[in-house]
Amino acid sequence: MANNIAFQPMGNTVLLACTTTTSNASITAVSPVNQYMIVNTGNVAAFVTLSGNANVTATVANATANSTSFCVGAGSTKVITQYQSNANVTVYAAGITSSGSANVFITPGEGL
Repeated sequence: MANNIAFQPMGNTVLLACTTTTSNASITAVSPVNQYMIVNTGNVAAFVTLSGNANVTATVANATANSTSFCVGAGSTKVITQYQSNANVTVYAAGITSSGSANVFITPGEGL
């Protein structure tokens, strides 16, 4: 459940190295969570998707195509509420950029 507290990490931070080809990372929390802090340290936007499916792929939204992935702007941090994860259950992330590359770090937890 979402809290009105500062973000509390509840699992290891993983690196999702995004390029113009979809890439993947797996995330495991240490207790039940449904929030994730996502930090894009790159100079380009990254499109990220979270799923319970190991074969998840990310897509880029542009003028000719919509995307089910959400955009994390260059140099920005977002906390999102998404895929519910129980302790020791793997959540899979996929990421892609429309150009260049971006390192995206994802941490499971709770809070704002």
